[in-house]
Amino acid sequence: MFNYVKIPLTQNQFDALASFCYNIGANVLAKDPTLTRFINAKDWANVTRVMQLYKKASGKVLKGLVDRRKDEISLFLNGLEEEKVYSSGVLKAEHEETRSSAARRKIIVEAAIAAGYNKIWREKLKEGTITADDVDALAAGTLVKIHKG
Repeated sequence: MFNYVKIPLTQNQFDALASFCYNIGANVLAKDPTLTRFINAKDWANVTRVMQLYKKASGKVLKGLVDRRKDEISLFLNGLEEEKVYSSGVLKAEHEETRSSAARRKIIVEAAIAAGYNKIWREKLKEGTITADDVDALAAGTLVKIHKG
């Protein structure tokens, strides 16, 4: 890592990246110069996007690797969001640039569930039937009021 990462990292970022490199292979930063470039550019959205790609073994997606990447990415991002202050989880999710569209939907819906708007949203999240329009409306606060229950 020290040969490729030229910027200071937080302790969480270092730990997450060390775990990632240990699991993938010590030379992952040499083999994936795009990842290294994103790290050195502090492009956290693309760093985490690329990290998520390493979830296969023998050509198959493995749940264990998906879970490991999720944990490493969570650790990598831990503390970076404290720079911004949001008045709600929905606004935080709406402005979070490091999340994929599917993760963004999940964050917004989980914020609605945590706020007590759970019956319809819990079902939609479980079934995977949340549309982009649902998310936009929920983020705007309109569907939360309609589907409270």
